[in-house]
Amino acid sequence: MDVDLLPVITTLLLGTAALSLTSACYAFRQNHYPVAIWCGWLMLAVALYCSGYAGELASHSVTEADFWIRLQFFGAAYLPAFIILLTLSYQRQSHPPLVVAALLMTLSSVTLVLVLGNDSHHLVYWMDGITRQNNLSLSQFRIGPAYYLHLVYLAISWVITNALLWRHYQRHAAYRTPILLIIAGVTAPWLGYLINIVNYSTLPLDLSPMCFAVTSICFWIGLFRYRFTNVAPIARDHLFEALNKPLLVLNEQLQIVDFNHKALELAPALGADMIGQDVSQLPCLPPGLHHLRYSQNEVELLEYRYDDRAWELAIYPLHLNQQTAQGYILVFQEVTARATLIETLRTQAERDTLTNLFNRRVVMEYLTLQMTSATAEQPLSVILFDIDHFKSINDQQGHIAGDMALCQIASLLQQTLMSTGIAGRYGGDEFLLVLPATSAEQAAHYAHELNRRSQQQLGISLSLGLSQTQGGEAATELLQRADLALYHAGAPGLNPFCSPVTLDQQ
Repeated sequence: MDVDLLPVITTLLLGTAALSLTSACYAFRQNHYPVAIWCGWLMLAVALYCSGYAGELASHSVTEADFWIRLQFFGAAYLPAFIILLTLSYQRQSHPPLVVAALLMTLSSVTLVLVLGNDSHHLVYWMDGITRQNNLSLSQFRIGPAYYLHLVYLAISWVITNALLWRHYQRHAAYRTPILLIIAGVTAPWLGYLINIVNYSTLPLDLSPMCFAVTSICFWIGLFRYRFTNVAPIARDHLFEALNKPLLVLNEQLQIVDFNHKALELAPALGADMIGQDVSQLPCLPPGLHHLRYSQNEVELLEYRYDDRAWELAIYPLHLNQQTAQGYILVFQEVTARATLIETLRTQAERDTLTNLFNRRVVMEYLTLQMTSATAEQPLSVILFDIDHFKSINDQQGHIAGDMALCQIASLLQQTLMSTGIAGRYGGDEFLLVLPATSAEQAAHYAHELNRRSQQQLGISLSLGLSQTQGGEAATELLQRADLALYHAGAPGLNPFCSPVTLDQQ
């Protein structure tokens, strides 16, 4: 007993037509995007084709079936043209060349004219009648030469479309999903055509209109999920490529999925073979980016140096919902000039302009900070010293000679200072050394050695005073004791250095 297939198949065809018509309306509303216009016409052609075939299957006479066949060709004749024009506009992100559009539309219009006038020439098909099978009206006709030309036109359009889309797929990995949806959408009905051609005598039911259900679903997802008619082409070429900064796109696994041409200046190794590779394989990136998988930050800024240049990296997560990042955009900007300026300003703010030692403010901040961690077992010592007879050098030899003496002492300090300490110009010809984890005895040994070298190498003697932390005192108290030791060291009739033992007794 035959199964009644008419309700099932017509429901499928009319549902496909309705879905295609809805997609067409949505696409036409975005008519300021070229790809949306051709997508709308393609979906409208699919709707006409599927509706016409549903009417043909429900026909009760040859005349009625022939009417619905002609209606089908109002859509079918233009399918190859619309498919090619949609693909071109998607790839170019602009309208296809006018000559190409006019040629394709003319070829399709010729096919439609031949179908409408088929009764007078039968170049498209010969209608022999209809048969009823499973409650379906199946048209019996013979194919004419014009129909074969239409099939060749369809085959060429499919080859051109897939070649263009595949090239686009290889070049722009970030949009592979919508590209695959378009490929699947245009391939499904073509497979239906092939089945019809190969098994035409044994399979009188035309499968290609039903295969357009796949086309409608693919384009529906592409339109409403991936916004391929408006977001992909515009963002990709007019922002992504036009952005005058290196840019990378990563997926949620931190694998490279896309990059712009500017990124090649930063990472020449980027190429098609890097698509799908872990971003850590690029040497131009700072280490530790894998923390992004667990980061909740909306935007993250990193500064680092690479290839003797300073870079700022802005990381933007791509969210499909509020919780999970589906990928990341990495935007690079060279900031060498800014970093150099900041470093210069920092140096000017922290360093003495004459000696290039730390200035008084920085040394005092460091001293205050280090005193918080000083203990009886790990005391902190300071040495405060000045140049003997510095006023005489200025008066007798001039201020240039005095400045030279200060610079020579500063250079000696940079050569001999222990790695744990810092030195700074305290004021005038006074210098302050802060020595963490250094006892008074160790500081005294260094002070004697410093004075000895200064006299031997520079011919300059120093008066030095030192003190060691005693616990519970402020930095000013520590410096007062060092200053007192310096005062006694420079007093007439005293040694040029006041020992810590003498200081402790005072």
